[in-house]
Amino acid sequence: MPRNICHIVKAFGNKNQTYTKDLLELLNTTSNDNHFVFCHRLFVKTDRITVFTIKQYNRIQFLLIHLKLYTFDSDYRDLSKVLPLSVLQKWIVLCINKPDILHLHHMHAIPLPLLRYFKCNKVKVIMSLRGRDLLIDTQNETQQILLKQKLSLADIVHNISAYMSTYLKDQLHIESKVIYRGQELPKAKNIKTDFDKTDVIRLIAVGRLEWVKGHIYSIESVHRLRQKGYNVTLDIYGDGSLKEYFNYRINQLELQDSISLKGHLDNKELKEHYKNYDVALQPSLSEALSNGLVDLMMHNLPCVITNVGGMPEVIVHQKSGVVISVNDMVALDNAILEANSMNFDELRLHNETHKKQFSRDVELKEFNKLYNAV
Repeated sequence: MPRNICHIVKAFGNKNQTYTKDLLELLNTTSNDNHFVFCHRLFVKTDRITVFTIKQYNRIQFLLIHLKLYTFDSDYRDLSKVLPLSVLQKWIVLCINKPDILHLHHMHAIPLPLLRYFKCNKVKVIMSLRGRDLLIDTQNETQQILLKQKLSLADIVHNISAYMSTYLKDQLHIESKVIYRGQELPKAKNIKTDFDKTDVIRLIAVGRLEWVKGHIYSIESVHRLRQKGYNVTLDIYGDGSLKEYFNYRINQLELQDSISLKGHLDNKELKEHYKNYDVALQPSLSEALSNGLVDLMMHNLPCVITNVGGMPEVIVHQKSGVVISVNDMVALDNAILEANSMNFDELRLHNETHKKQFSRDVELKEFNKLYNAV
């Protein structure tokens, strides 16, 4: 019998974060279960999966439903004692349409009392941890305590990298299931087939313009390499809050002709450009496992990365790129030169085998196993 599986996310359809929308639409259209989404913010509508948003009902509709639940549902009465009506109004649609399985994709997207309410009503709970949830927010003691409380209510915890799974077990003593984020295998015409060397080392970086992605270190590295006489260019694709800062630093270093902030580019169009670059950079300060990095690997770009989170699970040192210490960003300079000199045939053969574990088909299969296990 088909199950109702609710996916709770903060935002759905953000052009800068297409992974979740693509995954949930595919889960709904390729499985026998009924998947639907509950989100705080809806960017685009879709006919491939039902999407509910907070405050689905107006005030009068909410109060009528609230009175009915308050009268006949003792668990809801208890919930109404700890959550204000303004919060209950946002979530009432789920309270009257309780799913069989609740899949939480963003830990901050649901209040703890609501999770307890659903558990009391025998709803199975799966929690997918993001890198920020586990690796950054837990630096704050209050956030760490809240995370532990929520995780204690999970039937299954899902992580996107072996690194995160090990970290969770070591730090919080919680077991989890690893399912890598999947990508559609690239079109043959977009895959890099050789190192078409020129007198310019053409670098690419893909990621939000935020501190965690480490773009500033790439900018500084290009400056040092050019001072040493290397002809290096860098294109950075992505939007974010640090655009003004990066532009200022680029101008200050007189790199306007060497570094370009390309802004957001549709993912399908972006893939068409990968083969025109020599090396990809991602010197992140923290990362669970980067979707963009998986994509770059699948397109046979040698990648320079830091040894943080699950990134070395995607890029293997001296096989598909170069891994440097996050505590030695100056090492980017030599790493770029080393990656640009890698044996392309060896890289291509390694990626051909390695990329299979990051395919979208494998991901969908593993998630359906997860839903069957609860």
